[in-house]
Amino acid sequence: KDLYRLFRATQEERKQLWQQFVARYPFEKFRDVDTEIDGMYYDKVFRGVVYEQVMQKNYKILDELIDVASFISLTEFHRLLVMGELEHGRVTADFIFPYSKKLVERIEALTKQKTGAEARFYSPLQWEQRQLNYSVPAFLGHAKLLHRLGDDKTALTWLEKIKDQKSSKTAEFLGLYATLLENNGRREESMQVVENAVSLNKATPEAIALLKNEYIRKHKSEKGFDEYFNSLKSTEVLSAQQEHLRSQLIRKDAPTFRLEQLKGGYADLSKLKGSIVVLDFWATWCGPCKAALPGMQMAVDKYSKDDKVNFFFIATQETKPDYRGEIKAFLKANNYRLNVLYDGKNSVNGKLDDTYAKYAKQLRFSGIPAKIIIDRHGMVRWSSNGYMGSPSALADEISYIIELLKKEG
Repeated sequence: KDLYRLFRATQEERKQLWQQFVARYPFEKFRDVDTEIDGMYYDKVFRGVVYEQVMQKNYKILDELIDVASFISLTEFHRLLVMGELEHGRVTADFIFPYSKKLVERIEALTKQKTGAEARFYSPLQWEQRQLNYSVPAFLGHAKLLHRLGDDKTALTWLEKIKDQKSSKTAEFLGLYATLLENNGRREESMQVVENAVSLNKATPEAIALLKNEYIRKHKSEKGFDEYFNSLKSTEVLSAQQEHLRSQLIRKDAPTFRLEQLKGGYADLSKLKGSIVVLDFWATWCGPCKAALPGMQMAVDKYSKDDKVNFFFIATQETKPDYRGEIKAFLKANNYRLNVLYDGKNSVNGKLDDTYAKYAKQLRFSGIPAKIIIDRHGMVRWSSNGYMGSPSALADEISYIIELLKKEG
């Protein structure tokens, strides 16, 4: 009853109720309680208490509760309170690093401790592997933080702990792992990781740069690199991807727009008949949107000299008063060369999502990132929501659709 009351409490009520709760049910006496109500509510309440304190800049709550937090709570704290806050610029790398270190060290310790009802179904080794697989985002995040702070040696040790886990086979992991191997003098291993990433079509721009540098080192020229790069890709993976893309082709009228450009002037869709137009709806507060931009930059670079292919990155649903300044700073910090448009004010809800709302209604989708490709006749031919995690695969998707539409004339 007390737990459910805490779950239902307001933020102000919860602060007082939480103190009463932990006094009545000390952590050390109730850590092994395993009931349906406990499973449904306890961790949610626990995390809510911590989140509320951290939002008030009280990071000391992590120091106080880290040793009694559940494994899942620890991984969530790292995802939201370390990497999330860092990504949104609310904390600096130097400030958040000590908390990241404490969290991952505690997470690692718990991978070897069989606790909870589920643990009885696993051998010690099976349990450790299971927990390590869940640890991948936290260990990867900590390695990224160490890399940012210039400690590539320690960063590599954290990736080595999880390199064999199924959930580590992502473009982000492989790209950072290859970079850290290279920076630690293990070039041959780095190239193996890069080639594997390319074969799976899970290559980041950083991984591709490593491969290109090695190619130039061996051949004394970059001539032939593109052919070499494409030859490494699995034909089976590419064929499956392309078949899926063909099945997604549509033909619907594209809502028109005239939007202000970050670089000045306006972009008017009605004046772009005869050109292929790629739209990317994104926002500075949207993690997946920003994660997809390296792949989109690869596609932009590929067609940079083609005046019949236009890319527009429509910043939508922004809420901060100085969102325009934030966008400019973000682009500069990441060296993105993207033609950003500012979405207009929606006359229905007053939000800055007018163009997004028209496309969402026409194509029946919701959420961002959302990518749209319009053919030379002003028809929407392809759309996609979300981001699957691979810059090279995303660039290939966009390129494949563009080339299909070019052939149509």
